[in-house]
Amino acid sequence: MIAPRELLDVNAAAAHLGRNVFYVRRLVRRREIVFYRVGHRLRFDVKDLDRHLIASRVDPL
Repeated sequence: MIAPRELLDVNAAAAHLGRNVFYVRRLVRRREIVFYRVGHRLRFDVKDLDRHLIASRVDPL
């Protein structure tokens, strides 16, 4: 059995990333972030958002 996931809406995803809704929608439009389409609504898995943050990390020289 698959464990249920906590899926966030666009507003919650933006808050999790520390950005605004327009930034999240831009990522979706460019297909730069994993998302789920449930009907007409977008949903995001917290683990996918965290992976996006890790991939965006810039280490010091």
